[in-house]
Formats: sequence, structure tokens, C-alpha cells
Amino acid sequence: MDNLKEFVADQIKTDLPEFNPGDHIRVHVRVIEGDKERIQP
Repeated sequence: MDNLKEFVADQIKTDLPEFNPGDHIRVHVRVIEGDKERIQP
């Protein structure tokens, strides 16, 4: 279980700007399907 926590901790960004309720944010996801890769807004 500690290995999983360590892996997840390495994936989390810490340099994100602060945001508050009511702010608009954009989230993008990198999707990998086979040998293709795309950014999904």
C-alpha cells in the first residue's frame, strides 16, 4: 500500500495557482488509446 501512496504522490502537481469558489477552471485529460494519444478537454 505504501508503494501506491508513493506513486500517487509523485503524480500530483504542487505548483497549481490558488482558486476559489466561482472561479472558472479548465481541466484537460490525456487519453491514450493503443498507439494514439490525444488531449480531451
